[in-house]
Amino acid sequence: MKNSVSYSTLCWISNGEHSEWIIQANRWFSNGFSVELFILGVYMENYEQRMFRENAFGVRNWKRFRDDTFMKWSTGREQLGLFLNWMNGLEERIQWTVEEEKDREFHFMDVKIIRQGNRLETTVYRKPTHSNRYLHFNSYHYGDTHKGIVKGLAKRARRYCSTPELLLEECRHLRDTLMENNYPKQLLDRYLFREGDLVEEKKEPLDLGKTMFIPYVDGLYQKLKKLAGGFFNLNVLPLKRTNLDDMLVHRRPPKRELLEKCGVVYKLSCADCNAV
Repeated sequence: MKNSVSYSTLCWISNGEHSEWIIQANRWFSNGFSVELFILGVYMENYEQRMFRENAFGVRNWKRFRDDTFMKWSTGREQLGLFLNWMNGLEERIQWTVEEEKDREFHFMDVKIIRQGNRLETTVYRKPTHSNRYLHFNSYHYGDTHKGIVKGLAKRARRYCSTPELLLEECRHLRDTLMENNYPKQLLDRYLFREGDLVEEKKEPLDLGKTMFIPYVDGLYQKLKKLAGGFFNLNVLPLKRTNLDDMLVHRRPPKRELLEKCGVVYKLSCADCNAV
């Protein structure tokens, strides 16, 4: 398998030097299919068991989610270098590298972690190349789609921001960004600056036997949904329609060599004789 999964371990050195590090490694597993992710998880659990069984460096707070790991390091940079060399010797196909923090900040997945003395604060992390582009409010989509984007971003802000000040800063950023995408201020204020947590709306499980999927046509869709719900007790959901992207862009999976495919029948000829 030629594609690789990147492993990243984030370390917080807490021995007075107060430096954070990011450790990354490469693995030969492909990350395109759920079965391979399952095999990857099984392998990494075995890898971690071996690591902790042979560990002499006092690794603490090792937390992993798939290919991202958080670790607290408390014995200094010199010992970290020895630990890095030891980790690289466990499995030759997994090699780790180190990257130092920048401006007292580092990130773990989509969470930005800010070091303030011996305390860590968290907020939302965005890549430097983030374009602040979201689904435009005037795009031809059902209204609940736009509302769901605002609610989702607001919920993420409340979960990730560890202080009221960071939450307010994040909500202001979301408001300004979404207004650039033509979202109305009233809708944004309703979900971004409301007091308390966003309450999950309790919905009954969807009964597919009483659900009708129809293409979304603004105006007509709302009328049909109201009619079907009032007279026939049916759920109506929008169906994705063919768009320009579907018509102009044809995405095909990358070609694989014959021996890399699964579910095929093939034969191999012996290189030394005529046997097959």
